[in-house]
Amino acid sequence: MKTYKLIAAGLLTLCFSISLWHSEVFSSIPETTAEVTAQSAVQPDTTGKHRLVQLARERGMVRIGVTYNMEHSPERYLGGGQRNAQRQQIAQMHDAFVHELQNKRLNVNIGGKLETYPRIFLSVDEEALLYLYKSELVKSIDVVRRGQRFLSESTTLVGSQNANMLDIDGTGETIVIMDDGVDSSHGAFSGRVNVNNGACFSENDSSAGLSSLCPGGAETAFGFDAGEPCDDFDVECDHGTHVAGIAAGENGVAPGAEIVSFQVFSKTVPDACEDEEDENAPCLTWSDETLEQALDHLNTRPWLSDVTAINMSFGFIDEDTPFTQACDDENTTVTDLIADIFQGSQGAYVVAASGNEGFSNEAAFPACISSVISVGATDNNDEHWQQSNAASYLDLVAPGVDITSAMPGGGTTEKTGTSMAAPHVSGTLALISQAYPMLTPAQVQEKLYDNLEKVSGMQGQPRTDEYGRGRLNAYASVLDALEQNPSVTLIEQSQNISGTETYYNDEYIYVLPGATLNVNGTLNLNNAFLYVLGTLEGSGTINLIGVAEIIDEHGINNFTGTIGDGSDPPPPAYPTVSDTTFTQNTVLADTLMLTGVTTLDPGVTVTVAENNLIIIADTLQMNGSGSSISIFASSGELRLSEGIHVNGGRLVAHSEGEIDIEEEAMLQSTSLTIHSGGKAIIGDDADINTNGGNIVIDPGAELQVRDNVTFGLDSATLRIRGDAVIGDSFTFTNGHISTSSSSSLSIGNGAQLDFAETPAGMFTRGQGFEILGEFSILGNGTMQPYNNQSGGWHGLSLIGNGANGSSVSNAQISGSTHGVRLIGVQDINLSGTQITNHQTAGLFISGSDDINLYEIIVSGSENDGMVTNSVNHYSKFGKLGQSI
Repeated sequence: MKTYKLIAAGLLTLCFSISLWHSEVFSSIPETTAEVTAQSAVQPDTTGKHRLVQLARERGMVRIGVTYNMEHSPERYLGGGQRNAQRQQIAQMHDAFVHELQNKRLNVNIGGKLETYPRIFLSVDEEALLYLYKSELVKSIDVVRRGQRFLSESTTLVGSQNANMLDIDGTGETIVIMDDGVDSSHGAFSGRVNVNNGACFSENDSSAGLSSLCPGGAETAFGFDAGEPCDDFDVECDHGTHVAGIAAGENGVAPGAEIVSFQVFSKTVPDACEDEEDENAPCLTWSDETLEQALDHLNTRPWLSDVTAINMSFGFIDEDTPFTQACDDENTTVTDLIADIFQGSQGAYVVAASGNEGFSNEAAFPACISSVISVGATDNNDEHWQQSNAASYLDLVAPGVDITSAMPGGGTTEKTGTSMAAPHVSGTLALISQAYPMLTPAQVQEKLYDNLEKVSGMQGQPRTDEYGRGRLNAYASVLDALEQNPSVTLIEQSQNISGTETYYNDEYIYVLPGATLNVNGTLNLNNAFLYVLGTLEGSGTINLIGVAEIIDEHGINNFTGTIGDGSDPPPPAYPTVSDTTFTQNTVLADTLMLTGVTTLDPGVTVTVAENNLIIIADTLQMNGSGSSISIFASSGELRLSEGIHVNGGRLVAHSEGEIDIEEEAMLQSTSLTIHSGGKAIIGDDADINTNGGNIVIDPGAELQVRDNVTFGLDSATLRIRGDAVIGDSFTFTNGHISTSSSSSLSIGNGAQLDFAETPAGMFTRGQGFEILGEFSILGNGTMQPYNNQSGGWHGLSLIGNGANGSSVSNAQISGSTHGVRLIGVQDINLSGTQITNHQTAGLFISGSDDINLYEIIVSGSENDGMVTNSVNHYSKFGKLGQSI
């Protein structure tokens, strides 16, 4: 094991940064924290109380955090039932506390409430604050501090502020900060630090002068507090908070993104610290061990699919073997883990700082790994910062000098280094992914690289060692992604609407800076949104229909016409035919909307031609056997409109054909087949009942299912041979699910899967749920077979090498013979899952390796619920939970 000091000659350690906030400055800053314990608990800090009351008196209202006076245990120490019980107690405390405040009629504005921790945020005046100090429900009070608007220069330079004005702020994306911890309570993050997913990896090795910075001095910690900065007065753990503020602080690049903090540093005695300003002071170091542990843990997380970027603003230089070329062989474990994460997440990029040694052809590890996005720094003149490491494989540069960002405990500080450049890129990746979520990982990276600014220092070259491919341009990258998004219209120059134009469900029109939209005709926004960053003019009519809005706070609105509600129905956007009956095979070659009742006679096939769009609204009736709608040719699309009712028949998509079933559609007795190269998208709240017909996704085909969708198959099968991604709250009833060894299936949170009885004479090896390909399902789902306590039923079967790497966490699975059956698989995650059965063992494992059973609960009539044959390392990550 190697332990690496962060080499930054002449700089303060931590990582590649220079801290401009010194201890003597700290001593001059007035204390603003007030943590006051209520009289019912420990005696209050009267000095802190006085300062907070004075602040409320001066400001009129002050924002505070209140911790309740109740017993609470970190969730990492609790089982599933205990976690749920504690969350319920916290929810009840929230209700009681808010009720008390309402009864007293105090001047209070209720803010955020934490679900897993007994804490609430409030804005209060002096009277309310004094009341809270006396409340028996309150354990402690502290002020919520906010720094100045920071990063204004660097975020303007890279254009992320313009992207944020388009409401592209990283919402729905997750950035993992691997560093020395992130202060989750800092006002810059507004509760967006996911403390439950935080983790700490640190070392206790007296012989090496190492001591752990994890809570309680443990070498690992998970959940609440694990990802927080250390509270050791001998070292400054302020680097990770600063980095997180750049990536996703309230004025950072992606201020809507979620943050997950992994603390990976250890405290090191002075004798083991090199190049320190104070030779008698301890320092912080990371090691191969802590980095590998962090990557390994991340790779097993069910929420990995939500991660866009993993930021590593640290590294080391090997003076004996300079990294003048890509260093994939320096630590193959790290290289492989990074590759596994990228593949398992469908595109989580590792972004790393190049280092601050000023080398001309050598970057630090892990930035030198070829699959890592390596980032150098530019200075305030948009030129190469002299101490930023250059290399032939450097990918790009971003601002890194005099960057103001958050520091632990509130407020801001300036730091300089490639550490500050890297999180600009991590935040931008989140913006690109949000701008068009359907982009592939390769396309996201393409948008990043294709839009880099070729600064003057590159002298017209496509790339240089000092600048890589160029300087980050977040705004251009986001616009490029939006241009590819079919739901987005960009107005980049002047445009005039003199007739009638209509935009439909969740379409977005952006009038960009410098552009003008002149509406002298009629613009219908039917559940669509108009963003004005340029100018909106005209004297016509804009109808806001349904959930529609004009957002003009960042632009100029000179529109003098009429804003209507669309009470007069807008004209159709497509040629429309009503109440159509197809009596023979037909090819639809022109764009068309079919309304009313569309009927297919028995045996009739309607084909959607190449590059054509057919929209069917209201009702589609496919009579008798053999009637179908097929998309055969390249880029044909069948769109079944919101709320449509479909009865009978078959929907088929061939190569490059697409079937789009919109929100709240109802399909009765209708089967679905997607052949290689085809795609099916099923919108929110759709209800699909095949009445015995299969849903088949062939190899090379794709199925996307949004949230709150119901599948009822009446003993038929959802047969996945390609790739399927299913959203949250998926309900599957009275059918079977099977996959192939080359397929992938991902199911979101809150799924409920109830399987059917196999009809007499039908042989299936794994009745109910047989998985031969890679599979993942997020927490709080349930899986159970047909309600029959005989017949060899399994709630879930994972079989063969194709299912390696599958993940099921915090689910509830039942079966009559086995709740879960694992045969010939490796690297399976079942953490936090409750498994029950009716006849034998709840969990059956055979010929398998590396099975994560951390905190599972198993019941069964044999061997305490668990049977294992030829199994290795079945408790690799933890111990078997209690049996019930």
